[in-house]
Amino acid sequence: MKGSKNRGVTRRGSGPDLAWQGFAGFLAVLGALSTGGARPVSGAPVIEPDFHLPLTTIGTSSQHESDPSLVLDGARGLLVWKEGESGSIANGGAHYSATFDGGLTWMPAVALPRTPTMSRQGAPAFAVAGSGRFHYLSVQPTAFQFQQLRLETADLSSGAVVWVRNLVLPGGHTSVVYPDIACDRATGVVHVTYTHYDDIESGLASPSRIYYRRSLNGGGTWEATVQVSAEGCDRSRVAVGPDGEVYLAWVDAIGERIRMRRSDDGGLTFGPEREVASFMDNRNAGMYSWRRPTYTPHPVYSQDEAVPDVPRLAVDMGPGPNRGRVYMTWTDHAAGTRGPHTGNSVEGFPNSTFETATVVPIGHDLYGYTESADQGGSVDVWGFDGVAGQTVWVSGRVSLDPSPGYVETKLQVMYCRTPGGDVAEIARTNTVQEQLPGDPPVYAMRPMLFTLPSTGRYYFIVGGHGPFSSNYTISLRDWQVSPSSASRDQRDVVLLSSGDRGQTWGAKVRVGDAPHHYDESHPEIALDAAGRVHVTWLDRRAESLCGTVTDQYWAYSLDGGVSFSAGYRLSSQSTIRREPGAPLLEQFHGERNALAASGEWVHAFWADRRNPAFVPPVRGADLWGTRMQVGGLVSTAVARFEAEATETGARVTWRLHEARGLVDLVVERADAEGEAFAPIAAQSGDPTREGEHAVVDGSAEPGATYRYRLALRFADGRLLHEAPVAVTLPQRSLALAWEPPTPNPTVGRTRLALSLPREGHVEVEVYDIAGQRVARLHRGELPAGRHDWQWPAASESAAPGIYLVRAAALGESRSTRVIVTR
Repeated sequence: MKGSKNRGVTRRGSGPDLAWQGFAGFLAVLGALSTGGARPVSGAPVIEPDFHLPLTTIGTSSQHESDPSLVLDGARGLLVWKEGESGSIANGGAHYSATFDGGLTWMPAVALPRTPTMSRQGAPAFAVAGSGRFHYLSVQPTAFQFQQLRLETADLSSGAVVWVRNLVLPGGHTSVVYPDIACDRATGVVHVTYTHYDDIESGLASPSRIYYRRSLNGGGTWEATVQVSAEGCDRSRVAVGPDGEVYLAWVDAIGERIRMRRSDDGGLTFGPEREVASFMDNRNAGMYSWRRPTYTPHPVYSQDEAVPDVPRLAVDMGPGPNRGRVYMTWTDHAAGTRGPHTGNSVEGFPNSTFETATVVPIGHDLYGYTESADQGGSVDVWGFDGVAGQTVWVSGRVSLDPSPGYVETKLQVMYCRTPGGDVAEIARTNTVQEQLPGDPPVYAMRPMLFTLPSTGRYYFIVGGHGPFSSNYTISLRDWQVSPSSASRDQRDVVLLSSGDRGQTWGAKVRVGDAPHHYDESHPEIALDAAGRVHVTWLDRRAESLCGTVTDQYWAYSLDGGVSFSAGYRLSSQSTIRREPGAPLLEQFHGERNALAASGEWVHAFWADRRNPAFVPPVRGADLWGTRMQVGGLVSTAVARFEAEATETGARVTWRLHEARGLVDLVVERADAEGEAFAPIAAQSGDPTREGEHAVVDGSAEPGATYRYRLALRFADGRLLHEAPVAVTLPQRSLALAWEPPTPNPTVGRTRLALSLPREGHVEVEVYDIAGQRVARLHRGELPAGRHDWQWPAASESAAPGIYLVRAAALGESRSTRVIVTR
């Protein structure tokens, strides 16, 4: 993969914002010339201009849209997103929009029903139930701020959105987060998974586990809940395979593994747990928000906004060679080792500002003491010099005074200076993670990897919060990345796939193509009907110094995830999040983005802060989206397409097996490689009917090579092309023969054409009806081939009558007749 620009990408229009236009919705941009389907040929992707879904803020107190979820089923689809500050109990809500024409237009935003105590919380999850029905799963706050799951079903089959069911998933769980849902369209079985915390609100130790539940009747009733993981696991995903097999995948935060289980009986029972891949829990680094840890021994977090290592899960349901292949994608860490310890450094005084920072070399252990910033104490600022692409490893220990106790000691890494001179915060993490068993009250920092985006000086801050002061030791090391690693830190998007239902997994494949020292995060995955793998992610390559701005990117794979295309930028403008009271913070915009495929089009939506109104103290984001199409591929409506030479020209044949929405089909011909295609005269009588079709191109010349293709236009505006096929017409076998004179009869001259099978002496003469020779057209040697003459010549005339033209050659003679009239 190569390139970081949109080379060869077609964007339609100039890309202005497309606003809501009453109840007719908005028009994204009609499909234009593009390609899509099953057999790859050359051609660039088509990417439509990104468009804006303006703020609605219906029933919420904040201008913030985030965490979109998208499902498409043919021309019908639903987009649901969180509306409000963070989807919290106080002001969170959910809104939706629907499309009935494959994403060309979307209806205005509508708020899902809510009450002050029954808002929707967390990122929404969707599944296609079939026949225009979609299942929507959300977290519902209940009494005492606990959570349950609500399943609602939207029916779009009537041309409107009708919510036909509104059920709270029964069960005794209280703290429920991170739901996901899948539906087996063949059987209608609904599969749900989620993370359950014993007591996430109390601040006490709260182990987390993965649970699963299924409904055999579309959500009407539910079977017993099944615990599928050990403690310390969260953020599960569920997917259904083509034979009804069920896949569950999740993050094991304690073991730092991605794990999965599979059911071969539709969710009735699950097989053993399998390890998919390992990772280092680097979740607090890079473009992600800092998150507060609770007490030990369980790694439980509140105020979660992002986790980079959530596995996104998809299964190929198509008829192609990769049918049943399982895919996972996430942002991965770099395999490698810590560099050596080269010395010790003690904080200098004062060191509470960037200008007075204690500057140390990479490789040192850093010793310091900080008083509680909440009680008037100062922070400690450290600095070091690094080069672009260098990866550093940071970790340490903290002892508390008084002890034991709980403290929010933070390690904020890193800061660098932007092109405008601002000091930008480009990574954050917490320090206190767990009390080591059997040790004095010393708390360990979660190790963090970070790849420096530019060459220059970096800073990090240690600050104590709460009633505690702390002594700390921080290790700052160079990270020596393994040559075989697919990543440089934990901000490179990777993909794994399995061809044996998750029993074994191939090597990690890096999806993005940005330089390693620019963050990639929040990947989403979708497969289209032809089995092509599509991945989108947030990308930080646009800002060359600190990597503080974000764009949405897309890449695709045509070979089952073995390799990926170049990354294509979907957002026409970068975005950045500025927080009140801080320079440049938290470029994160939501916990997930939206990606779905339908037909030849892939649709993407994401949260975006480019709106200039969103400056402190306003915290907000808009939803933006676009649709794209892989270039140079054939229409999946064509099952077979061939061309062959015949005695009368070139015969073009094809078979349509799924012609829904097809309004026109034209056979086109190019006379040579690289030449433009143009319609041929002969066309099928009803080109849009399913079945066999054939036309004969009688204008094709013997001995020439032609390229034929099909141009298919659909009702939704798509113009797709079947991959060209080439055919060479053989030279006609020659004999001594006249072609019919043209014109004949003639009032003046007529054209006479003679085929000569091989070189030889030729005499061509014209006789009248009495047998008298009236003209000699040729006498002498001629090469093999076709030769022609005009008679009567321009300088002579012939009386009306019947004339015989005789050719003598190669020991034979051939005659043809010409009639002259006046």
